[in-house]
Amino acid sequence: MANENKRRGLRRGLFYYLKAARADGSGIAGHLVNLTDSGLMLMMEQAASPGDRLAILLDLPPGFETWSPLALDLVCRWNGPSVTPGYRDVGFEFLDKSLVNRTLLARLLDEVGFTGS
Repeated sequence: MANENKRRGLRRGLFYYLKAARADGSGIAGHLVNLTDSGLMLMMEQAASPGDRLAILLDLPPGFETWSPLALDLVCRWNGPSVTPGYRDVGFEFLDKSLVNRTLLARLLDEVGFTGS
C-alpha cells in the first residue's frame, strides 16, 4: 500500500507537549508533538484512522492565554507507531485554514517550536 503522506511544510517539534482535549468533552485526544503550517501530529492512546475528523481544544502555553484553548477542526491523514509504548503518532490536516488560526499557529511555532524533528 502506497504511503499517502504528502506533507509540504517544515515539521517543527515543540519544546514540550501540549494537551489536546476532545471538543465534545469526552476526554483527552492526545498530546501535540509537532506542527507544520498545514497540520499537526498528536501522540494518541486511541489512534484515528485516515479520513476520520476530530475537533480538539488545544491548551496553549503561557503567553497565549487570550486564545487558549484553541479550537481546531482536523482530518486524519495517517497514523503509525510511536516511540512511546502504548501510543500511536497520528498526523492531521487542519480543516480551518482561516487567517486568524494560521497567524496564531505561526506565532506558536516561532515561540515554542524548534527545527529538526
